[in-house]
Amino acid sequence: MKKIKVFALLVCCMAALSSCISHDNEYVPEFDEKNAPMFGTIEMTPKGEITSNDAVSVKVDIVCLYGMSGAQLYYSLNDDPKLISTRVMPFKGENDKSVTYKGDKIIPKQKAGTTVRFQIVASSTHGMRNTSNMVTYTVVDPKPDTEK
Repeated sequence: MKKIKVFALLVCCMAALSSCISHDNEYVPEFDEKNAPMFGTIEMTPKGEITSNDAVSVKVDIVCLYGMSGAQLYYSLNDDPKLISTRVMPFKGENDKSVTYKGDKIIPKQKAGTTVRFQIVASSTHGMRNTSNMVTYTVVDPKPDTEK
């Protein structure tokens, strides 16, 4: 009976450990919100109204305890469910625990009246992904130049 209890305890311990160890015996944390990439406040340039003359730049700080492998911005126009992906911004990995995603003019100019929705997806070095809050803006016509 004592051997069965020891064996059962050993099996439980092995099962618990297997959830933290990958196939190549490297530590891989289980997914949970504390381990996933976390986003700071998303900043857009230009600030205020976005006109049909403006391409939009996006910047956000991202933190991940286990390091970052990359981030990518996705956007959609009006009610189109199709997401438009942008280039991936790679990071160095486990040494990049706090990074800044910078997409210079990442969303091209759009016609006035277009509603743009975007969000950023970030990946950790262990494949954990998280998605930022959705940001929405509507493009307006530029104000006429009244100074002449």
